[in-house]
Amino acid sequence: MGKYSTGALIIYIIGILIFVSAFTTLDFWTIVFAFLILIMIVFVGLKQQLKYNKKQAGYEILGVWRFVDKVSIFAVISFSCAAITIVVSLEMPREDFLFSVFFAAAFLVLGVNRQLKYVARQREQMLQGEVNKHEDKLHHMINQGKVLVGSIGYAKEKIVDAAVKEKISILLDTGRQIFDSVEESPEKVEHLASFLENYLPITVNLLESYVKIEKQKVRSQVAENYMNEVANSLDNIIMVFVRQLESFTLQHMHDISTDLDVLNSLIKLEGLE
Repeated sequence: MGKYSTGALIIYIIGILIFVSAFTTLDFWTIVFAFLILIMIVFVGLKQQLKYNKKQAGYEILGVWRFVDKVSIFAVISFSCAAITIVVSLEMPREDFLFSVFFAAAFLVLGVNRQLKYVARQREQMLQGEVNKHEDKLHHMINQGKVLVGSIGYAKEKIVDAAVKEKISILLDTGRQIFDSVEESPEKVEHLASFLENYLPITVNLLESYVKIEKQKVRSQVAENYMNEVANSLDNIIMVFVRQLESFTLQHMHDISTDLDVLNSLIKLEGLE
């Protein structure tokens, strides 16, 4: 039904019918009782509608829907039952009033408990969602890097010049070691931002341009100069790749050194030296 949940509309209709039926009795307490049930049913309908809305692409929770999303349906039912119990108790004999109040209090405690658990679960889901997004971003960056390293290998296969191919082999070996290290510790990829966004794409572009020029049977002096510049620049690019790998290696050595320090401290504390 377009933007409206069929389930929610059915729930609203049931709630209205109950209230109208109670209203026709012209009994005040019956109307109050039906009104409380109506509130509970309307909230159930809103929850159903929100569940439907969340399935729609690009939906953003705004306004009153934020409140609906943050309140547990079981908490609302418990609070409604507490209110209904109090209303019913007003029609009871005095000796049964305290008994009804006890039940109302029990419903209130149950509602608060349900709401606290619901909020805790929502917070946990939100944190887990952020963790999943972060992990997805890391894996995307790793895959992006692997694709670029693969493009360097593809360019190497097409290049004829042996000296250039040898330099590219060093780039490939170093690049693969970098991303092998990152796969073992994905959090390291965050230190690859500049490497991924600048050095790798530029290297791929340079090599792809080199391949195109090298294929030309007749090359101008400008083209020859460009090829020489690319060949010479590979030495600097290799240095960048090696430094990136060394930074990971040093970090790994630092982690090992820290673990050894902790281990030695524990040995001293336990008097096992």
